[in-house]
Amino acid sequence: MKQVHVAKSIKEYSNEILDFQKGFPLNTVYIDGRNKKNLFLYRGQKKNYGSTKYLASLFRQQKDEYLLTSTYMHMCDLSNLDSNFSRLSYMQHFGLPTRLLDLTREKFVALYFACQPDENGCFDKDDGIVDIYCSNTKQNDYDYFSPNVYSDYSYNDDIVKLASTLALMTENDKTYIYNKIHEFEKFVTDSFSSIALNEKDINFYISNYYYLFCQFKRRCMEDHSTHPFEYYMSDAIKAGIFISADIIRKSYNDSTIDSNAYIRETDKKGVDVFTNVNNAYDKLYGSPEIQSLLTDINKETSLKDPLIDFVALLRPFFVKPNIDNSRIEAQKGYFLFEPYKESENVTITDINEDIKKRFAFEDYSITIPANRKKTIFKDLDSSCHINRATLFPDSENIAKYISRGY
Repeated sequence: MKQVHVAKSIKEYSNEILDFQKGFPLNTVYIDGRNKKNLFLYRGQKKNYGSTKYLASLFRQQKDEYLLTSTYMHMCDLSNLDSNFSRLSYMQHFGLPTRLLDLTREKFVALYFACQPDENGCFDKDDGIVDIYCSNTKQNDYDYFSPNVYSDYSYNDDIVKLASTLALMTENDKTYIYNKIHEFEKFVTDSFSSIALNEKDINFYISNYYYLFCQFKRRCMEDHSTHPFEYYMSDAIKAGIFISADIIRKSYNDSTIDSNAYIRETDKKGVDVFTNVNNAYDKLYGSPEIQSLLTDINKETSLKDPLIDFVALLRPFFVKPNIDNSRIEAQKGYFLFEPYKESENVTITDINEDIKKRFAFEDYSITIPANRKKTIFKDLDSSCHINRATLFPDSENIAKYISRGY
């Protein structure tokens, strides 16, 4: 039975957060190997939006992204901003529906937003809710086999540049790219499944083979394809990555088994599979739509890695805003970037469930009773200095805070 977490005061709320975090010590490092500490993020909402509560406003309102962003950038000059991620952040900040979901690193900021009144100024109509997100292990298990799929990125990481620029492309180009990446992911999965040495650990082998492919391909691209792709696999073949130890072991006891023929045949099959994946990568990379994406990026910056991990472009991630804005800083703002393209095969429900599965702890959502929202709202001001003036530190909001007395 699902446990219900209710907080009727700031103290009870703090205790609920502490109880949750006990299971995730702050000195625990990421499993992705980058030696980063766990990142806890919070989102407060004035009511529980149920099946859409993890969705960015673009998906919740089901808007045409290109129409919104292109019109905004036509009417507002954003050329002074240094990247497409900065432009997306700016548009999100000023209320345009985007694929960025607002989060905060500060638990009391989330509580403030959970205690907001409704449109008519009524506090006691709906219960508020605070959801907790964590850069946890779910993003990196073997179901998500890309070695470059992390949970938390810097604004200048390649994946952020790619996903942000893709978000601003026309809907036709965006749809094509997302569809082709999904096809590539399926091709990679099917291809590497066919040479897995143990069907019980098939995801393990897919993950490892894809990791090796990325290494081989990166070396090939860094050498500007001086040698054919197969050349970069020689060390792996010598290490016997495609060879079943059980077969070799049996060959010593069974003279009918030709281990050398088995090795030659198995190595050839492995090389053929990797080469086919390489050809599929080159076809996607060389498509006019991907080249247009890279051209747009190169107008302002460049990618650090010659390899594009297309699979990573299908996974949501956390990213800290990089625009210099007093409101974002005051609210300890963070974003969840939702890199999805709604289609017949990817519905709003699918997107919401995917985010919940990866990052959210629905069993630990904290409910703020409607009849306690106003009291907590005022206590946040008096005890924690969390109020409209401190979270929205511009002249207009400071004036409204003073004139209304809270």
